[in-house]
Amino acid sequence: MINKKLEFGQDASEDIYKYLQDLNVNVPFFNQTIKDDLDIFAALGAIQRTFGFGTLWRSFVNVDYKNISRNPKLPMTRDLYVLPHFVGFQNMRTDKINNAMLAFSMELADDPSELEGLMREAADEVVDFEIQIAKASWPKREMSKHTEQYNPHTLGSLERIYPNIGWRSYFRKLLGLKNLDEGALGTVIVTQPSYFAWLNSMLAAHRIEKRIL
Repeated sequence: MINKKLEFGQDASEDIYKYLQDLNVNVPFFNQTIKDDLDIFAALGAIQRTFGFGTLWRSFVNVDYKNISRNPKLPMTRDLYVLPHFVGFQNMRTDKINNAMLAFSMELADDPSELEGLMREAADEVVDFEIQIAKASWPKREMSKHTEQYNPHTLGSLERIYPNIGWRSYFRKLLGLKNLDEGALGTVIVTQPSYFAWLNSMLAAHRIEKRIL
């Protein structure tokens, strides 16, 4: 139902908000506190499964090499995030996120103007996180080295190498499975080990707030 509304340009704010509540996800720019018991990776998997777009990473078919791959997907090209003379694009990205939050709040909040400061802060945090993701990702010229991108893993090896990422929760929700084992998942191809190493270390150091994710 939500996807149908989005497809036909209808406002789906209330439906999206209810969906987030069903996932136990509060909305920080509504001045709501993220719950301590929130399984953020289960929520990310459920959102990706329901809406078909990526969160911290996405699935896609790589037509030039092997079968299924995973990599971080950003809304702007990497250079626009990492090169200082493109700061104007970063500011426009912040404004776009802020406007999306404002449109969302106008359908749900009694007085959205009271939330303007929280929304601007949240938009700044999201773009800053995207910049960090871009810096931890490979440049486009490196993505042509297909052999280096082919890093097959099982669920067990992912959990050993990147223990702070909630792989099991994420894949269980993404695939719609009650239980998840090595056989059900098969092989996962990690195309950018540097990105996942960075994400794992950031989570280990508690340097990423759940509200940003």
